[in-house]
Amino acid sequence: SNLEKLFEIQRIENKAATTIQSIWRGVRYRNAWKNAFLTNQLVCKIQKVARGMIVRKWVAEWYFTRIKIVTNWQAHSRKFVSNLHCRAKLHKEQLMAIKIQKTFRGFSGRNKYLR
Repeated sequence: SNLEKLFEIQRIENKAATTIQSIWRGVRYRNAWKNAFLTNQLVCKIQKVARGMIVRKWVAEWYFTRIKIVTNWQAHSRKFVSNLHCRAKLHKEQLMAIKIQKTFRGFSGRNKYLR
């Protein structure tokens, strides 16, 4: 009977130790998941910030390039439009220059032949 009481006390102590250990393992397990979740949230936040910086830099470069291209295109189109009214005049001047050159070359060629 003393032996049975001793075994009963030992069983109760073992059961209490097992319960305490299982509770402690559960707390550790939940804390590990909680820490992992918090770490994951922090990593996601860092990635968001980094991606935001990269995208803002890319958008700034793209915007600058776009402005440069649009400005260049506008300059060329304005130059084309402004030269439209000058084309007829330039064409006449070219024809006159050709006529003058033709006349002079003909004159100088005839003078060489006659000499």
